[in-house]
Formats: sequence, structure tokens, C-alpha cells
Amino acid sequence: MELTVRIGRATLAGLAYLGGLARLGLRAAYYAFVAPFRGKPMRFQRAVHQSMAVGVEALPILSLISFFIGVILALQGAYELRKFGALNYVSSAVAISMTRELGPLITAIVVIGRSGSAFAAEIGTMKVTEEIDALETMALDPVQFLVMLKFLAMAKEGVGQLQRVPEIDVVVCGAVHQKQRPFQTGGIGEERSLLVRGRIGVGHAE
Repeated sequence: MELTVRIGRATLAGLAYLGGLARLGLRAAYYAFVAPFRGKPMRFQRAVHQSMAVGVEALPILSLISFFIGVILALQGAYELRKFGALNYVSSAVAISMTRELGPLITAIVVIGRSGSAFAAEIGTMKVTEEIDALETMALDPVQFLVMLKFLAMAKEGVGQLQRVPEIDVVVCGAVHQKQRPFQTGGIGEERSLLVRGRIGVGHAE
């Protein structure tokens, strides 16, 4: 019986937490996209400041991470593809894998880990020091004043502009590798190379 009670309490607590997140997200979306058309203007100066904090300040670490991921992908891909005489397709494989899958994933991890944790710490500190209570005393909605701007900046920078940074870095890495060609084919014959290219559906240009 005690186990059932614990499971029930944990389930209710989880549902309550998810419900609170859903309410917070809906209120932030309302103040971001609906309230400006109902006489509640957005503070554009603070919105630009939050966008700078999420986007521009995250460029160095995002560029560094994506560059090294591109180097690793190129080296490991070349090590395997040289066995089949397909070194010409290392840069294409790296670029496609990053633009389709890894680019958005890396951007989301960096934005959440860096900007999301910083925002959570900032709002938590304001809650402890009763600054949020002061906002409510001055008739300012904390969701509109704090959460909405951060929500809009995360959506704008994380989903939009920042995704281009790792894609550009990795494409540059693939292009540099294609130009340098550090690995040799190891004596693999042209027939085997043509066979592999035929299997992956890539035409061979003479």
C-alpha cells in the first residue's frame, strides 16, 4: 500500500510540474505574441539585451565546440572512407551530417546549458532576494517583465540565427580537409572505388 501511495504522489507531483511549465510557457507566449496587439507594448530595449546575451555572447563557445566536432568528424570519416577509396566524399558527409542533425542539436545543448542555466540562476536569485515580490508590488507581471523576454530571445536565437554557426564551421572544416587530403587511399584499386560509389548511389565523373 505504501508503494502505491509513493507512486501516486510522484505521479501527481510530476503532472503538477508539467502543468506549471505549460502555464508558464503559454503566458510567456501570450505576452510575446498577443499582448503587444492589445495595448501592452514590448520592451524592445530589454528584448535586444536578452538576445545579445543568448546569441552574441554564445558565439565563441559555440564556434569552438562546432569547429572541433567538425575536425573530429572529418578525421574519423576519412580514416574509414579511405578503406573504400571514397575520400572525395568526406567533406560532403561531414556537411550533411551537421546541417541535417548535429547543428541544431549542438546549438540546443549550448543554448540550454549556457543561457538557460544563467537565466534560471538569475530568476532564482531574484526570487530569494524578493525582487519578484517587488515587481508584483509595483503592478508589474514577472512573467511579462522577466520570463517573456528570455523566452523570446531563446526562441529567436536558439532556433534561428545560432544554428547557422556550427553549420558554417563544419563546412569550413570539411572544405579544408578536402583541400589538404591528409590520408591516402592505401593502394585501393579504382574498381573497388567504383563499386562502393555505385552502392551508395553516387555517380563517378571521369
